[in-house]
Parts: sequence; structure tokens; C-alpha cells
Amino acid sequence: RTVAGAPTSVAGTPGDKKVDLTWTAPVDTGGAAVTDYVVQYCTSTCTTFTDAVSSATSATVTGLTNGTTYTFQVAAVNDARTGSYSARSSEVTPRTVPGIPTNATAVANNIGGVKIDWSAPTSDGGAAISDYQVTICVATDCTNYGVNISTGNQLTYTVPETPTRTMVGYRWSFLVRAVNVAGPGAQTALIGPVDPKRVANAPSNVVATVDNSGGVGVTWTAPSSNGANITDYIVQYCTGGTCTTYNDGTSATASASVAGLVKGTPYTFKVAAVNTAGTSAYSLPSSAVTPRTVPEPPTDATAVVNNTGGVVVSWTAPTDNGGNAISDYTVQSCVGGTCTSFAHSPASTATSQTVTGLTKGTSYTFKVAAVNAAGTSLFANAAAAAIPRSISGDPTDLVGTAGNAQVALTWRAPVATNGSAISNYIVQSCITTTCSAVAHEVSATPALTVTGLSNGTAYTFKVAAVNEAGTSGYVTSLAYTPRTVPDAPTGVTATPDSTGGIVVAWTAPQFNGGSAITDYTVQSCLSTTCTTFTRSASTSTSATVTGLTKGTSYTFQVAAVNVAGTGLYAKASGSGATPRAVPGTPTNLAGVVGNAQVALTWTAPANNGDEISDYEVKWCLGASCTAFAHTASADTSITVNNLTNGSAYTFQVAAKNAAGTGTAAVSGSLTPRTVPTAPLSVLGTVGNQQVALSWNVPTSNGGAAISDYIVQSCTGGTCTTFNDGTGTVTSATVTGLTNGTAYTFQVAAKNIAGDGPYSTASTSITPRTVPDAPTAVTATADNTGGIDVSWSAPSNNGGASITDYTLQSCISSTCTTVSRSLSTDTSTKVSGLVKGTAYTFQVAAVNVAGTSLYSTKSAAATPRAVAGTPTDIVGVVGNTQVVLTWIAPASNGAAVTDYVVQSCISSSCSTFAHNASAVAGITVTGLTNGTIYTFKISAVNLAGTGSAGTSSAYTPRTVPNAPTNVRAVPDNTTGIDVSWTAPANNGGSAITDYVVEYATANTDYVVFADGVGTGTSAKVTGLTQGVEYIFRVAAKNIAGQGAYSEISDYAKAIARTVPGAPTATASPTRDGAIQLEWNFVSSETDGGSEITWYDVEWAKVGESIWSSAPYRYRTTLVKGLDIGKQYKFRTTATNAAGKGKYSQEVIAIPQIPPKSVTNLTSELTSSNGDQRLKLTWAAPLDTGGAALTAYYLAYCSTTSNVCDALPTVFPRNNVLATTITFNVQPGSYRYYVSAVNPVGVEKCTDDIRCGTSIPVDVAEKNPLLVKSD
Repeated sequence: RTVAGAPTSVAGTPGDKKVDLTWTAPVDTGGAAVTDYVVQYCTSTCTTFTDAVSSATSATVTGLTNGTTYTFQVAAVNDARTGSYSARSSEVTPRTVPGIPTNATAVANNIGGVKIDWSAPTSDGGAAISDYQVTICVATDCTNYGVNISTGNQLTYTVPETPTRTMVGYRWSFLVRAVNVAGPGAQTALIGPVDPKRVANAPSNVVATVDNSGGVGVTWTAPSSNGANITDYIVQYCTGGTCTTYNDGTSATASASVAGLVKGTPYTFKVAAVNTAGTSAYSLPSSAVTPRTVPEPPTDATAVVNNTGGVVVSWTAPTDNGGNAISDYTVQSCVGGTCTSFAHSPASTATSQTVTGLTKGTSYTFKVAAVNAAGTSLFANAAAAAIPRSISGDPTDLVGTAGNAQVALTWRAPVATNGSAISNYIVQSCITTTCSAVAHEVSATPALTVTGLSNGTAYTFKVAAVNEAGTSGYVTSLAYTPRTVPDAPTGVTATPDSTGGIVVAWTAPQFNGGSAITDYTVQSCLSTTCTTFTRSASTSTSATVTGLTKGTSYTFQVAAVNVAGTGLYAKASGSGATPRAVPGTPTNLAGVVGNAQVALTWTAPANNGDEISDYEVKWCLGASCTAFAHTASADTSITVNNLTNGSAYTFQVAAKNAAGTGTAAVSGSLTPRTVPTAPLSVLGTVGNQQVALSWNVPTSNGGAAISDYIVQSCTGGTCTTFNDGTGTVTSATVTGLTNGTAYTFQVAAKNIAGDGPYSTASTSITPRTVPDAPTAVTATADNTGGIDVSWSAPSNNGGASITDYTLQSCISSTCTTVSRSLSTDTSTKVSGLVKGTAYTFQVAAVNVAGTSLYSTKSAAATPRAVAGTPTDIVGVVGNTQVVLTWIAPASNGAAVTDYVVQSCISSSCSTFAHNASAVAGITVTGLTNGTIYTFKISAVNLAGTGSAGTSSAYTPRTVPNAPTNVRAVPDNTTGIDVSWTAPANNGGSAITDYVVEYATANTDYVVFADGVGTGTSAKVTGLTQGVEYIFRVAAKNIAGQGAYSEISDYAKAIARTVPGAPTATASPTRDGAIQLEWNFVSSETDGGSEITWYDVEWAKVGESIWSSAPYRYRTTLVKGLDIGKQYKFRTTATNAAGKGKYSQEVIAIPQIPPKSVTNLTSELTSSNGDQRLKLTWAAPLDTGGAALTAYYLAYCSTTSNVCDALPTVFPRNNVLATTITFNVQPGSYRYYVSAVNPVGVEKCTDDIRCGTSIPVDVAEKNPLLVKSD
């Protein structure tokens, strides 16, 4: 043989710090099999890669450097030696994915996008970075809304708004990762969130209102802020084409008060919004308003009394009306320094007024002021005082007391008699508007009893005072109705209900005694003894009487009550009514289980006044219950069948009578069952005259736990049951067998229902025996506590090679097996013995059949050494300590004087300092709660320190700290979701449960029964609708319950629903989008839960396919629509309860400003010495999707650069003209014409220069000169 040839086709695939190589085996193996390959990797030199011996034609070369270029060569190895190396592979460069980009930031620009910047990762993974991928996320959700964008290898990317991605109005976050040929690397941490922004839309609905002091109040509707809060508004006031910015400071309030204006001059106003993205376009101008002030005061005022208690005041109108027509005059009458305005209606510009309502005999002065739209002028005083005079005042405080066919009246005499004593009173009784005088003797006494009235008729009364000057005005009383008690009710009936009550009903009496019935008195009667049923006052003609004795017959009577008292009683018809109710709860509910059935029995309950007709029976799995169908019967037993064996059921039984179904009795848990199926996979292991069997449990235990297995051994067709007692283990050793005889075995399972079928028989198994005992056992003690034991192998190995020896050490007749590794050596060293104790030793040989008899014991040998190892080390944990106890070891001939105690964390141990003591117990202090310790204990005697005993692990602990951040949030029912943060310190032991308590402002805390759990939230149920609750939480661990948390805020148990339908509006913007805004009206609500999201949908009118997008705020711009097409829009809100109703559909047409007008020409003419300019143009070819509403015209002097607006061209008779003629002055000008539609004009250079323009030179002497372009 010779060396193998060189391998061929060496190729590599790069990986992370490795290359996976493959090659083709050499054709010439040199006459011997290839047993290995030598692989070398090469840069400037070659290095042999060390790997396991293998004839495979592939290898993974590891330990390489990413980014370094390698070639590879391979040589084959056979018995001759290593052959020649292959040709080198192509260059291969190990690599991995790049690292994470660094210094990533995201900043909103001012045009609705977000600019993201980052630095390259510190590692490119060994391959050039070819791309960066940006993931765009809504808020922090990169799973449901993530969009991935490849940006090339740039270190910046600006995320723009697109027709399908509205940025403004949402919060966005971003992830960046680098990509090389190995793939994408890990992503950065979440960048953001960022709120994109644009300049705000223009304000709308600008309204100007004069303030009557020379100023103007301006209000407007705030526009969409487009992602950045509006911080200010710029207000301009305009007159004659010139607009001036009003300096009102900085404010985001949508109103301003503009002062310093010229009264009598008309102004318009326009407003622009400012946010951090810049200043918006100006609004459309307001309607024009004119500032104004109040008039000057009147002059020449006089006051003259009349003879009816009034005064006639006259004056001369003021010469200055304040710039606004006088609309009224205010007249005041004054006593001393107190003045009162005289109320008159309607407003009047007459220059005289009769003032009434004055106090007769009192001296008054008068003054007058003029009123216009701006307010009231200063007052002018009349020349002299005046004193009014008339008949006496009116009586007051007219009251009455109603009686049977009469009313007793009293009143208060007039305060003012106006110089004439009262001599009599005129009294009138009135039914509605018809009044008649009451005849009585002349008297000045302010009282009278009016008789002869009709009960039940409402009367009012009028009283006037009489003196020598005449009769005063009347005072009118309230309505009084003469009355008596009502008649008795009729048609009284009494009917039992199903809850033990009696429903008493009646018909109201035909005559109520002249006064509305306010209540009915109901009485229940046993024989002649009647009891009034207590209830709230009510005019209902029925009542349910409760608190009666079921099964007892009652009669009932009813009387009507009004303000005059209680009427006669009416008795119910019939012999009486007997209360009844649903039956009570059955008792002694018990069941006997069977195969898929349970036989139930129970004791009948009280029938509560009506015979039991049936029982409702239900079977329940957990909380889910199902009614058991059966024939109606009053029997107190039933068998429920068709159940599932092995399932734990409870049962509910409720009694029924004519009143309904009573409360159910609930059984304990009952489980149907049958016998098990056969065991599976019976296997056996041979022994000496025995076989050790094992098997698998049956596939079904029949619904009851297996209580035993029956084992049979079979030979020659005869099977014998092996008596192994009762047990549920799946193994047994069958003894008493004959070595050399073949057996099979079968097993049956048994449960409380009986014996199941036998399994399939095992394979055939034959027992065998063990070796003879070893001989010549000797034992020699060493000086370290051990014994050297040796022996001779037995002459008979039992027919199987000896595989081990079992060695036992014996004290007297008690022997213990020495633990050692499997070995056929005939000597060993025995350690772990009790020092100072005499031992003998015996040995047994082991083969596959088992262990032989033990040899004759050796002569005694006594070990000697240091003290033994402490045992049974037990600890009781406490707060930063563990109390240890142990059993002292054997002293080995020298008394124990101390113990070395070590506390260990993992493998690091430290000795606990303490006073020397032979006591087998100590408290180790200074430990850290929550840290797992083991403890080592070594005994010390005069011979030295013994080996250490080691405890189990113990963790010092105390109760947990209190949870924090307890929050309570109502759910969609009357429950409340309570959550909290686990305590920072669990006391050193895992938290096993949380205790949740709730209370109201007026109740103590109640523990909510939510089972045992370590979750940091709970849904608290069973609360009262509309009541506010507070919550607190405590943590529990094995050490006990910790302190309660601070209480939560109040949360109201309230059922909430999905939101109602929003009210939406849609309006076009100048960029072709639709501004959609929505809100809730008073009849719709947010469903009792904060709105978390809005869905906006849109479609073309007449089409049924809707587009949609989610939004956070109540306004958005819908872009990417077809200009001039009608679209319908709708929106719906989502809260914690789900998605709500849709708004009404609103219609809008996307529009843009119209394009430029065309064919603009100018023509100069002369008329009556004036030079006139005619401008003519054609409408734009593209009106922006909407009808034109006007043409805006302006001009600028090309010499002074002064510009101003010209009159706007509006439609007349629905026609929009495309020409205008007006006078012009000499000079050089440029005239501008732009088309206007509802969203505005095309883009302007400034506020004046918009649209298409044309230059015009107007000469001093040649008005017909025209220059145009």
C-alpha cells in the first residue's frame, strides 16, 4: 500500500467565526481505506485544524476571525501515512450579522415627517454593511402595526407622510438594524416615541364683535394643530386693503380684544395659528364691523305729576348720538340718593315718559339718559321734584283656610292709605275667570268667612280696599277648595302571589270628598282583629301585603285618605286569601355511584302552603350545570344516568309547587365508575426461582382509583395466581418458581368496582441461580478509621461470570452492606466505620442471577480515627438567622469538645465564630434573608476535626414588604380590575399569594376570595353598581402575611359599554385632503370608559368598498383622494369595552385651489377725462374640483412697490364675470387676477400678489397706452 491521493473540489461556506468545508474523497486511496483527513486553513501561512479522527468528507473549521480571508487545503490519511494536500479552495471570509447601530435618534421635522439618524455599529460582523432596515411602529407596537423599510447604507432616513400613512396625529417609534451578507443584525432599542407635526391649518369662522367702547372682540374656531400644540395666534385688522398685526402678546386662546381702532371706520379681521412647526396661512377675513361709543346726555328735563300716582317726565334729545342712532331712553326716579330705572316696553325714542309705580306722598326727583347700540349715556337731571298722589294701596297677604262648603279669609290692610282711611273692603269669590261679589256688612276689619261654597270646587278670592278716593287694586289669593273625607273604595280583591304575600287591589271611590286622594290604608284581618299594613304613601290602587303567616286565611279592607282625613273602609269580596310561597330547600341529599350513573335520595322540604308537585334535578361539572330530564314526580329519589365515569359531579335538587321553584340543595362530590381495562406491556427480569415483573397502568381506571393488581404465572397452559398482598405499584417479584422452567405472566387491575380483564401474556422467561459463597475472608485495620478486607473467589460461579462482590461489615449479628463501585477485585478498603467498634466482615459473589450466600465472617477488626460526622442536621429559618440542631457523632474513643460550624453560599463557606461547646445545637446569626445557605458541622476531639456533615438548604426569611402602585380600574360589568406591583423585597422567600381587600367610605375592609395565586392583578366581582371602592393588597410568603399596601384611588363599580356614535363633520382643505373631525353629542357617550382609538372609513359615493385607518385623536386629514369626486366618511370609537357604533355618513368633495386664469389682457380707455382700465381673462382650465366662487384682484405700483386689493368679483345672478373696468391713475402697475373656489386661491407670493399678472403703464397724456405680456 501507499499514501492516498489528494482530495479534490474543496469548497467552504462561511459562518460566524467558522467555515463549513466539503471535499471529494481521492479516487486513489493508496490501497488502504482512508481513516482521516488533515484540514489546514491558510492566510499568509497555513495552520492545521485539530478535530476528531473521521473519514467524513466534511468538517467545520472553528476559531476563525470574522472578516479575515482564508483558503483551505485537505490531505487524506491511511495506514501508510498522510497524503499530499489538495489544491487550495477559493477564498472564504467568515462573518456574522452586524452589531446594533448606535446613537440612534428620531426628531420630528415640521412637514409631518420624522428624521432618524444613527451611527454604524461597532462591528460589521466581518462583512461590509449593505443596508439598514428601519421598522416604523405605531406608538410602541411593532408587532401589529410594524412597517419595514430598507434605506440603503445611509446613516439617516426621513419617514414622510404618504397617502397611505398619515403621520400627524399618531405617536411613532422606530427600530433600526444593520444588514450584511450574513443577514440582518439585532435591532436597536425602541427609538422614540415621536409626535410628528406640521404647521397648523388656518383658523376658521372668524367673528368680530364691537365692544361698545371703541374696541372689537375677535373669536375664531381653532384649527387642527397637526401634531404640535398651538402656542399663539396672530391677529390682523384690515381696512382699505391694508392689514396691520395687532400686538396682543402670546396666547393659545381662540379670542382677542383689539383696541386702538378708529370709531366709525369699518374693519375686517383675519387670524393665523402658530405652533412649533411655524405659522399657518391666514384665515378668510371676518365680516366688517364698525367701532362705536355711547351718546351725549339729554337736556332740559322736567317732571310734572298727574292725579293717578304717576309723573310725566319730558326732555330734549342730545345733539351727539355717539355715531349710532338713539334707540331708547332710560328714566330713573330717585328718593334721596337711591335711584330706580323705570321699566317700559317697547323701546322708544319719544322724548317724554309717564313714570308709574311710585310711592304716593313721597317726594321724587327724576333723571334721563339716552341709549344706542353702544350703551347708555350719562344721566341728565330734571329741574324740580314731584310728589305723586292717588287712592290707597292694595291689601296684601290674602290667605284662606278651607272647610266644609266654606273658606275663612284673612288679609293685611294696605300699608299706604294715601291720606284717606280705609272704610270698607270689597270681597269677590272666583271660579276660574268668573267672579261674584260676596255680600257682607260694611267693615274695615281685614277678615271674612265666605260660606255657601261647593265642596271640590277650586275658588280664588279677591279683596280691594275702599277709601274716599276710590277703590284700590285687588289682591288675589291662591286657589282653595272646600272639602270633606272621601267615600269608601269599591271592588276590593285579594290574590296570593308566589312569595308569601297577598296582592290587594281595589277601585278608587267615585267621590274623593272634594280633595285629591293622597293615600290608601290597607288592613289585613284575622277574624275581627285587623292590622294596618305599613307602607309608603301611594295613590296606586293595589298593594302587596307581606309579613303574613303562610297557610293562614286572611280578609282585607281598604280606606281612601285625602287632606281632610281617612274615609270609610271597604272589605274585600270572598271568604279570604291564604299566603303561599315556593317550597323550602330539600335536606339530606345523598348519592350512590354506579357505572355512568348516580342514585340520589333526599328528604322533602316544607311546602310553604302548597303541595310539592315535582323536583328539579341538575348535574354539575365545576360551575356548569345541566338539568336532568325526567317525568314530574314528588318522589324523593332518582337515578341520574348517562354520566362520565371518573368525572367528579355535584348535584342540585330543588322542590316545585304552584308558587314556583325553591332553593336547590347541593350534594357533595360523587364520581361514577366501572372496572379498569387490562394493564399493558408486562415485562419480567429473571432471578433465582423468581421473576421480577413490571407493567404499565391500564389506559382507563374505570373512573375509580386502582386498588390492587392480580399477578398470574403460567406454564403449559396452566396459570397460578401469585399471592403478593394488596398494592398499586406496577411491579411484583414472583417467587417459588422452578429454575430452568419457562414461564409467561399476565396481570389484571382491580378497583372498587371489581376485577378487570387480564393483560396480554408476557414473553417467555426462565429463572436461574447465583454463585457459591467466597472463602478465606481476612480483615486488617489501618490507622485512618478504615479496614483492609480480602477474600478468595468461590469455586462455583453459579453458571454466570461473577460481576461484583457484595461486602458487609458486621457488629455482633448486625451487618451492613459496604457501598463501593462495581468490581471483581478480591480486596477492598472499607471506610466510614464507627471508630472504636469491633467489626467482622462477610462477602457474597454477584452474577447476572443475583447475589450468592455470604462467606464465613472474618476475624474481628476495630477501626480507629477522629470523631465521626454529625448527622440529622436540621435548621429552622428565621429573620436573618437559622437555628441548627444535629445528632452528635461517635466520639471514636475521645469525647467531643466542640463543633466547627460553617455557613455556605453555593461552594463558598465561612466559619461561624462561637464559644467552644459540645452542645449539638447553635443559632447562626447575621445571615441575609432570601439567600440560600447550607451548613457544615464537624466534630472536634483530641484526635482532631472529623469530617463535616452537611445540612439541607435553608433560606432565612421574614414576611414580604407591602405591594406598591395599587390601581383599580372598572371593567365592562360591575367588577373592578385591581393591579399592583410586587414588593421590592419578598422577605427572602417567594411570594405564594396576595390578599386583596376592598372597602367603601363607610364600611370596613372585606377580603376578596380569589383563591391562591402569585399574579399581580385580580378582578374583584360581587360589588354594588355605582358604589365607589378603595383597595389594598398584602403579600404572603411561607413566613406569613406582610403589611398592606397604601390604598388605591376610589374606583366606581359601574357597567360600561362600547362608545356611542360620534358626530362627524368633513370639510375640504386646500391640498386636496378632507379635514375630518368628530365628537360626541349629549345623547351619545364614551360608554363609561376612556376612548383609546378611532377608526375612520371612507369610500366614493355610490361604491361599497371602504378604506379605513386608525387614529388617536378626534381630527385627521384623509389624503390621496380623487379631486372633485364625492366621498362619504364615517367614524367609530373604541374603548376598553370594544368598538362602538358608526357615526352618520358625511359627504365631502376633495378640492384644491384652482389653477391660474388664462388669456389675461388689459385695455385702457378714456371717459369724461378719467382714464379707465378694462381687464379681461378666461376661467382656469382646472377649477380644483369645485365651482369657482369669485375672482380676487390686486395691483402693485412697480415704482413704489405699494400694493392694494381691488374689488373682488362675485357671481351676479349665478354668473361669474371674467371682466372688470375701473378708473386708474397715471403710473406703472402690475395687475393680478386669481380664481377662488371654496378652499382658496392658488399659491400667492404674499397676501396681495396672487395668480396671473399683467403689467400696465398709465401715461399722463396718453391714456390709451397699453403694454401687456
